[in-house]
Amino acid sequence: MPPAPHVTPVASAPTGAPARTIGMGHRSVRGTVQVKGASIAHESTLERDLLTILDFLPSAQRVRGQPITITFRDPVTHKSRRYTPDVAVDFVGPTAAQPSAAAATPMIYEVKYRADLFAQWPRLKPAFLAARAYAREQRATFRILTETEIRTPLLANVTFLRPYLRRAEHDGFEETLIATLMAYEEATPEIVLLASFSDEPSRLQALPHLWRLLAQGRIEADLTLDLTMKTPIWVAEDEATTWSDPHSYALRPLVRSAAERRRIASPMRSISTAS
Repeated sequence: MPPAPHVTPVASAPTGAPARTIGMGHRSVRGTVQVKGASIAHESTLERDLLTILDFLPSAQRVRGQPITITFRDPVTHKSRRYTPDVAVDFVGPTAAQPSAAAATPMIYEVKYRADLFAQWPRLKPAFLAARAYAREQRATFRILTETEIRTPLLANVTFLRPYLRRAEHDGFEETLIATLMAYEEATPEIVLLASFSDEPSRLQALPHLWRLLAQGRIEADLTLDLTMKTPIWVAEDEATTWSDPHSYALRPLVRSAAERRRIASPMRSISTAS
């Protein structure tokens, strides 16, 4: 049995600094992305896409780039090697074991194009086994993500919705949209706009504010599916509770169960859980 991998934690690097400096490779597209207010470096567009998703998701907390360096002994050459995963993140939210608690789910990610993963597998496999062993020691999960897991409808939806977060609030439009959707319990963007405004110009002006509400999480949808004007949407549970006072719309039972809403409101569930 090969010796257990030796792990060098990120604390060995300067405070707040990544454990490895990003270099150039044949697919390198170096840059930085603002994630939760911090600048995180990436070395490929695929890694950038993952960071973009993590920045958008409220459940993704404490995102770190190049978080640790793992030192291990190669089982073939018996030489010491070092490996630094790409991203670490703590997902906070209900889990199957703790459905009513804000439990943290620590994840460690390696981001690779599938072609590179297959071509380099003999060299990469020992490093990934060392990372998996380290993750288990830390009560975390190590996962390899490729374009199959990252470049999905979720990424397209996040890319579409993010700019609306910068849009100025319009109380009149947004309150009307939420009130209408509360009355319907569940509807589509098309139906909500038609029911809220009698004229086409008002509907066109209100549409960006509907997307803003969705980007903010005040309105929810299953963002793992293509987002269209016919996508089912509903008012977020927290927002619905705010509207349940006697001077507003009564909080009606929502069509979806609480468990179903939690599942859909966690669009990274396929990424933030173990394979």
